Amino acid sequence: MEAVNDFGVVTHFGLTPLTPGIFRAWNEGSLVSSMRLAMILLLIVIVALALERWQRGRKKYFTDTPDAPLCRVKPGMAGVIAAWLACGIPLLLGFLIPAWRLVRWTLQSWDVMDWPTNLRASGNSFMLAAGATLLVVAGAVLVTAVHRALRSRSLLLARQISVLGYAYPGALVAVGTGALVSTLAFDFPGWASLALSGSTFGLMFAYFIRFLAVAIQPAAAGFERLPESLHDAGRTLGAGP
Repeated sequence: MEAVNDFGVVTHFGLTPLTPGIFRAWNEGSLVSSMRLAMILLLIVIVALALERWQRGRKKYFTDTPDAPLCRVKPGMAGVIAAWLACGIPLLLGFLIPAWRLVRWTLQSWDVMDWPTNLRASGNSFMLAAGATLLVVAGAVLVTAVHRALRSRSLLLARQISVLGYAYPGALVAVGTGALVSTLAFDFPGWASLALSGSTFGLMFAYFIRFLAVAIQPAAAGFERLPESLHDAGRTLGAGP
């Protein structure tokens, strides 16, 4: 989903997948074409998720100890070199070289940097990120825990639908959120402050839609490690869901 939603890398290398095409049609004023392309992208993601669920089937996480312990295999010189290259090349190209360039540019502009403005902007970004993180984690735990306790198919469907926001283009999530916030402000005059495009409410809601899948997947995996008999035992002892 991250690759399907990517915009910066593919644009930098001159490729033309769906996501840049959506933005290009949008910038040219063809909102209908942009939304059609976005629906195709969403359909691709739905098919990919359905295939993943079908391939997984009814497999569960088990903690049974294997009958025979795994034996450690010592690779030869060629295997060691291949392992170092496989781990080192992504680290070098994806982190070390870009980080070195950023540090060098920072040192070159150190004297002319507007530190008060940058620190204030960093504080705003940190507060937004922290608030969105709390919302996303709380929402993910609530969705997965309630589904596990009630075992409802509708809740499972809601959990699967919430994952789609991670693959949807971020700009379209922002536009949809802005439209929703504007509608609320129009129907409820007391909420007019929410209509601001940069409002904290709108940003938090957009972050929640965009990144809920990031928290749902590990939360669901964590609940799958717990045997369902724990819920049955609790209900047998008189506890509710």
